[in-house]
Amino acid sequence: MIPSGYPSGNQPPVREFKKDFVKSPPVVPQTRSSSVAERVAYTSLADRNIDQVATDNYLAKPSASSDQPPSPDSGIESVGEASPGSSKSPPTAANKIIDQTVVQLRLSQAFKGGCLKPLPSEIKIAPDALNDTAWLDQFLSKEDQQWVDVVLIQEGKAYPWVMGQTPGLDPLQEFTTVLRPSQAYQTIIAKQTKHPVSKNCNYQWFDRSALKSPEQQALSVYQGKRPAAALEFPSTLDPRIGSAELFPGLVTRVLENPFGQGVTVILERGNDSKSTEYANRLEALVKKEWHQAQADIARGVPKDVALLHSQIRNLQKRGELELIKPDCIRQEIIHAREQLSVYNQSLSPAQLTPDQLAARKQAIAQRVTKRFNQPGATQQQLRSLSTHTQGSKPLPGKMGKGIRALQASRMISNYEQQLAKEIPIGQEAAEQTAKLILTSNEKLQKELSKIIREHTDHPDKSKINSLENKISELRYDQLLLFQVLDSPALTSIAGKISWQAAMEFKRVGYDLNDELTLPGRWTDQFLDPDNPPRKLGEGKENTVYLLSYKTGNDTVKRVFKPEPAVDKSGYRSIISPELYHDRYHPNLTARNLATGEIARLLGMNVMPDMSFCEHNHQIGLEMELASGESANTMVSSSTDPTKEEKLGYQELVDEEGNWEIKNKIFSGLADLELLDAICAQPDRHGANFFIDYETGKVTGIDNDTCLYPFRDIIAPSADSGRAAWRKGCRVGYPRLMTRKSYDRLQELDVELLCESLPACFDRNVKSALKERIFLLQEHSWALSCAGRIVDDWESWRDRTTKEPATKFLTMSMANIVKQERIALKEEEIRIQAFLSNYHSNLTLSDQERTEVQDYLWKKKLLSNDEVNQRYAISPSYFSTTIFKAVSMKDRDHP
Repeated sequence: MIPSGYPSGNQPPVREFKKDFVKSPPVVPQTRSSSVAERVAYTSLADRNIDQVATDNYLAKPSASSDQPPSPDSGIESVGEASPGSSKSPPTAANKIIDQTVVQLRLSQAFKGGCLKPLPSEIKIAPDALNDTAWLDQFLSKEDQQWVDVVLIQEGKAYPWVMGQTPGLDPLQEFTTVLRPSQAYQTIIAKQTKHPVSKNCNYQWFDRSALKSPEQQALSVYQGKRPAAALEFPSTLDPRIGSAELFPGLVTRVLENPFGQGVTVILERGNDSKSTEYANRLEALVKKEWHQAQADIARGVPKDVALLHSQIRNLQKRGELELIKPDCIRQEIIHAREQLSVYNQSLSPAQLTPDQLAARKQAIAQRVTKRFNQPGATQQQLRSLSTHTQGSKPLPGKMGKGIRALQASRMISNYEQQLAKEIPIGQEAAEQTAKLILTSNEKLQKELSKIIREHTDHPDKSKINSLENKISELRYDQLLLFQVLDSPALTSIAGKISWQAAMEFKRVGYDLNDELTLPGRWTDQFLDPDNPPRKLGEGKENTVYLLSYKTGNDTVKRVFKPEPAVDKSGYRSIISPELYHDRYHPNLTARNLATGEIARLLGMNVMPDMSFCEHNHQIGLEMELASGESANTMVSSSTDPTKEEKLGYQELVDEEGNWEIKNKIFSGLADLELLDAICAQPDRHGANFFIDYETGKVTGIDNDTCLYPFRDIIAPSADSGRAAWRKGCRVGYPRLMTRKSYDRLQELDVELLCESLPACFDRNVKSALKERIFLLQEHSWALSCAGRIVDDWESWRDRTTKEPATKFLTMSMANIVKQERIALKEEEIRIQAFLSNYHSNLTLSDQERTEVQDYLWKKKLLSNDEVNQRYAISPSYFSTTIFKAVSMKDRDHP
């Protein structure tokens, strides 16, 4: 029996997508042989011409060519000796002693599947080297060699070469080597013609022992016994030749191993969407394994140990995706763990001093959350001290104090320049650079300490306090620098991010990785000097800035919101400490980015363009400036100038307005409600979404508080003192849904969505997200049965209340629930006979069954509307847009 989640005849497909999938085929590695490394410049396999030499012709007769030069695209220069098959008589043992034999490698034209590496046209081999496979190992791995037979051609005769044994061959005579398809390869190719891709799927669990060989694994996909397979090849199989020939009829993707240990070939059935879905998931998992191994290696774990450790971490999930029985997977995990030797992370004492090593070991467990003063403020204090000292009596000692203050100011500039440089590639280079930064840090601390001692009698104590604070900041810098050095993903972010940015990511509570914690394209070097940053607003925790960037002749405006290291908002008590995110690792920018990614997967254009940004030594969220006006925007009343009303009331309530624009606004508001229900967003008040009444675009901002492990759509506050607030979406289950969003939600791959979330979201968050999506998928089906999926907002009418969208979205939920109960009671009386037969498991016609199921789904809708009646703050975002609720006016924002 297939477990839930696997495709089957009565289960929906589960698809997988990864936003960072590589769409282009892998590049063929340009590996160079050690013996010809300085002389060979290989071309890619796609561009290289292979000599068209048929093996059968060689075996039957000598080469017809009298002077055949190497292929012009082989990428190797002539070695000076006569090439095989030339018009000159081949040297013999009698007239020439040959220390090395020139061997020309050729591929049989019939061999279409084994071009696993670009081969040179000629190599040199010592005669005694033919006794083993070392000379061939340079070009073909052991795995590759099973697909080829080596035939040596000498004086027109063919000599099979098997593990160094070639009877009859004179090793002192020159010969040509031909690679032809092995019997194993020919057998596979022959069998594939007898194994067409089955049209029917009967997925089933496998014992690993039944899938030992690549052929067995491929056949299980051919026959529809499993949706996809991941085959490991230690060779560098070329994606455009080998895989397509080895597995005709299947779609293959070749993932090149970043550790130089071959490739992984993902097989899928091209005529089956379920197979593609599983292939996507396998590809994502393989890449995840490699990323984990790279992170372990960056921490000093030996490569073989890191690869095995990563395999263990992901073996369970990969086995489930390949339908391997759990018992087999458990045995493999036990066996792999027995092989995994215990290791200790080593630190090179040559890079750090003993004191620095001791501080580094302590730094791993410490959490730095304090936001630092800007270096410019300290330099200004130092320049002020220098001016004050030099302005007093011109004694040599006082002059020295002034010079020391100026020197410290320059040291700060140099130190900041070091931090602004990118982390160098390679663990050793990073350690060396870090030592230089630490040394500068320590010298600067000592210099500032001297200045403080020399100015203990200074009248302005605030300047001295500023220097003392700077020393504390430098010590924090040391801790953060050590944490960056010990990050598992150091090598993956090297060359992409500065030390300063990496340290700031650690300060605000992120684990470094090259998928999330990288600043976006906008940096301070692009700031427009004529438009300095200005404040847009200031809240309890953060100040939001408007930044202007210069790009050529254009100016781009973006909003920057610094990331807090500790979440001090009141939502922790409203939602409950058990359900809310870790206040010391709030990851607020990641929550905004994840909300934007979910909106993208659902095809919703209600989130601004967003990314991480580093501005003024701070990490935070930058996003495009939302167009239009906030939903809270008030204007003079059109009927009474002495009063105010919502701008949305003027623009949206008038039924004679521009319905092309209003349709877009209504759709945007409905999409935002659905997105907020998915993300459990409790903070979408009228100031947190904007409406552009000229274009119809709706944009939600400030998604800091979403995506916590709350498994429902809406519930009352956990804080009795703030009973008016809610967990989950403020408006609860959506009243209406657009056709496009309904279709996307029904087809949504939940696994895909969860895998697209940043790594900082744990399993509890993802499980809660899955549960909310399941509830909303059920709710959307109930909406469909009740006729509440909207194709056109102007013409839509509710079946129960007979009201248009503008009236329905502002009706009290109590009124809607009352009318739904009456309508359901009438429908229950009408189909009472059908219901009795349904509950008695008696046969129903298709129409009768449809009527019963629609009735049951409408009861589900009524249940959800009753939940909204109890807990929702506002009937809808449309209602929030057009009415100013007094309760909102008088509440303090948490």
